[in-house]
Amino acid sequence: MKKFSLFFIFITFHSLCSGLSLQSQPKSSGDVLSSSEWNSMIANLENSNKEVVESMLIGSWTCESKNMQGYNSVAGWTSKGNAPFTYYERTNYPITFSVGSPSTWSSSETLFWDESDTATNGNFFILNNQLYIAYSNEIKRGFTIRFHGSDKFTGFKNGVYGGNMRNFSCEKQS
Repeated sequence: MKKFSLFFIFITFHSLCSGLSLQSQPKSSGDVLSSSEWNSMIANLENSNKEVVESMLIGSWTCESKNMQGYNSVAGWTSKGNAPFTYYERTNYPITFSVGSPSTWSSSETLFWDESDTATNGNFFILNNQLYIAYSNEIKRGFTIRFHGSDKFTGFKNGVYGGNMRNFSCEKQS
């Protein structure tokens, strides 16, 4: 029983730290956990700790980002907060990742990866949990990515390539 309790403490701590959603609704003392909910929780944990591979990105996603600099007066970005803590937010950026050699990304919109980019398509590559974005035949951005279940991931600038985009998150649409 102690091992089982420690496991649930670990799951709770892990989910709070990573933003991983493990349960559909909060549980109370005496609640019974169904096998399907248990299996779902375990699958989410397993997905969050896997090495990221290109096939995990395949499909359509909607992304958002919040950045402290660089997106002032850029179409699609909204100014939020109060000076001196004004930041810029972009929501509902659609992107589709497709497998290939090399694998590709496309979007119906621009101005997401950088405040001056007009690219609507390009290539992507995954190496050691790093997402590399290329357009105009050049690698433009690099992000460390982490999955939170199978239908959400976050990206954080890895410092290798320029641009103001610091972080973003995406949720799977299909």
